Amino acid sequence: MFLLILWQLCPKFLHTNSTSHTWPFSAIAELIDNAYDPDVSAKQFWIDKTVIKGQDCLTFMDNGNGLTYEAMLKMLSFGYSDKIAVNGLEPIGIYGNGFKSGSMRLGQDAIVFSKSEKASCVGMLSQSYLKEIGAEQIIVPIVSFELTGEEHKASLKDILSYSPFKTKAELLTEIGAVNSTCSTGTTGTRIIIWNLRKTSTGLTEFDFVKDRYDIQIPSEVYEAINDKSQPERTASSIPESEYSLRAYCSILYLKPRMQIIIRGQKVKTQLISKSLAYIAKDYYRPTFVTKRIPITFGYNTKSKDQYGIMMYHKNRLIKAYERVGCQLKANISGLGVIGVIECNFLDPTHNKQNFDNTDKYRKTITSLGIKLEEYWKEIRFKRNKEDPNSIPVEDTMKRPDQNWVQCDECLRWRKLPDGIDCSLLPEKWFCHMNPDPQFRSCVVDEEPEDSDDDRPSYRKTYKHTTTQTEVPKVKEEDEEERGKQREDEIKTEVEERAVQSTAEVNGIEQGSDVDTSGCNIEQNVIKKESAGDDQAKKPLHNGVAVSCCLNNAEAVGPSSADPLQNNSSINEIQEQQDKLLELMETAAQERDDYKQQFHELTNQLHDMQMRLQELSQANIKKECAHQGSQTESAGEGQDYKNLYEQAKHKVDELSREKEVLLAAGQACAGTSQGEERISDELVLQIDSLIRELDKSNKERDALRSQVSVSSPSSSGSEMRRSLVGLRQNVGRLLTSFVPALDPDQVNYDCNVIDEILEQVLTDVESLQVNNLRERAGND
Repeated sequence: MFLLILWQLCPKFLHTNSTSHTWPFSAIAELIDNAYDPDVSAKQFWIDKTVIKGQDCLTFMDNGNGLTYEAMLKMLSFGYSDKIAVNGLEPIGIYGNGFKSGSMRLGQDAIVFSKSEKASCVGMLSQSYLKEIGAEQIIVPIVSFELTGEEHKASLKDILSYSPFKTKAELLTEIGAVNSTCSTGTTGTRIIIWNLRKTSTGLTEFDFVKDRYDIQIPSEVYEAINDKSQPERTASSIPESEYSLRAYCSILYLKPRMQIIIRGQKVKTQLISKSLAYIAKDYYRPTFVTKRIPITFGYNTKSKDQYGIMMYHKNRLIKAYERVGCQLKANISGLGVIGVIECNFLDPTHNKQNFDNTDKYRKTITSLGIKLEEYWKEIRFKRNKEDPNSIPVEDTMKRPDQNWVQCDECLRWRKLPDGIDCSLLPEKWFCHMNPDPQFRSCVVDEEPEDSDDDRPSYRKTYKHTTTQTEVPKVKEEDEEERGKQREDEIKTEVEERAVQSTAEVNGIEQGSDVDTSGCNIEQNVIKKESAGDDQAKKPLHNGVAVSCCLNNAEAVGPSSADPLQNNSSINEIQEQQDKLLELMETAAQERDDYKQQFHELTNQLHDMQMRLQELSQANIKKECAHQGSQTESAGEGQDYKNLYEQAKHKVDELSREKEVLLAAGQACAGTSQGEERISDELVLQIDSLIRELDKSNKERDALRSQVSVSSPSSSGSEMRRSLVGLRQNVGRLLTSFVPALDPDQVNYDCNVIDEILEQVLTDVESLQVNNLRERAGND
């Protein structure tokens, strides 16, 4: 067993390997991840700045399981990782390079002290040491104090000679510091990094003075690190997490399970997905995964200028405030909106600050942009509907929809009642302080969340409203003009790419030619797409056409066409196929949402029919009893009974028709074309059912009014109560069509609800006419 480890790598590789971290906080995050992973399972992690022998040093310490000699050997070796999931928790590190790249990015030298249940070890990874001894390969001295031998003595001698610690007693003191600080146990790991990286001015790249409880990046260093290709941002638009380590660590994990203490003060970690206002849940359904991916949207409650997508991978933050879709435009679209998604289906880069730029990643970003814009439009639509004169949501003072706090003992998260200001809670909070007695003990599991499989996405009511509104002719002309401009831009781009690819295909042999008829297919698709953004956003009606076009593009075979055109055509067809697949995914999502709304509507209609039958039967019994006691109105009561029987029979017929339609819809649900056709037919049939029910209701109301004239006062009051009850049921049904309707504020003694029902029926009929016209235009 060699204690003086010799690697077949040039010492300069340590610096080269560290350059993957252009941002110093990403290097610190690598060290935090090592303590967070389930094989270490630390509960606390300390970050501090100290001075040793006159040198500024960064210290990192955890109270995890510690490292044995073999484990430290693996950690200091290159490209080795045997981390596995423990109790369902996936490790963040997968490349076996985090400690080496992270520590060498922060400084030239690092020493590791670790205390496990079996051993106490010290290891050193030092560029200064390798330079001093003139090493041509990387040497890593490691000492285990439980072992003796000449090899250990040689490693110990090198550590004492080239580290800030000159005696064995000093090394043991640092190991003892692990035991004394880690109050929850006697194991842990302590890392000290010295010879910190400095700027051109001779100062370290960290500011330890501006905030004594934080480690920050000075503005001049941050500006040098920031990508110059990005547009200049204002001070308010720069997230605090980009220059404050405390702010960055607060959002580093999607659901934090470890406390981080920076310079003696605990970081107030947060559940980013639950710290937003106006929260709504949506889903991304990519074709390359079997399960839909949840996305949480909401408004930033701290600053409207800090917005974008928070993208996590295995609970770890990869990209923060990534602006997508409408947020990239120079307007207020998407201002203040934050989206949260865990992208375990994507592959992060080695520095864990970005994702590999693959086809999956590009499709994900495109879908996130579409969904974020839909959420923004939905919130604005609801707010304008409630109060057209209200100020925009992003300009209002907002509070998080939910309040969550983490117990300092068990580290479980507890939901607090509304109205509690988390900023006023004590520095240390425990489960026994919870106002909810059900979760007032550390032995109780966290409050369960609804399964993502059972939770529906929020309803995009603005879409249904916009389809009912007729577009002015001037607006149609503007859309057509924009569509023509877009078509010209696409054609120009295709021509430019064809010219650029000429040099790359000069060596193509004639035998590998491909049929250029694919170009015609592609150009037709581009023309259809560029006809206007509105047509591109109607996948439910165009899904079959898109699929056929895609199949035609894939069916292109070999022929004897010009190779220069072939290469350009293949590339363009592939890009267009990606766009078509994205449209099909959007179509599937909207079709699922439409089917869900349809099922909800049919259930409501069924409940209404059952209520109508009960009322009809009850009224018939009352009329029969009234006929026995009022002989003078026996003939008239018999007529009422017959009319009620007819109304009941009509409702039964409608119910049977509805069941037949539902069965037909399920039979045709196998293909997208069948779903589209059945969906339109069902909408028309539902409209017919509603009108029939309305007609039956009017007939019943007319009969009821006649009964009230000839019946005693007690019978009339009962009939009136029944009418009010029916109107209340109708009111609850109408809330699905008119979200702004508050059933508790409606006077059911008058015919207000009847007028609203009539207006809704008129709107539904208008919607069907518009849909038929639209389909006729598309055909």
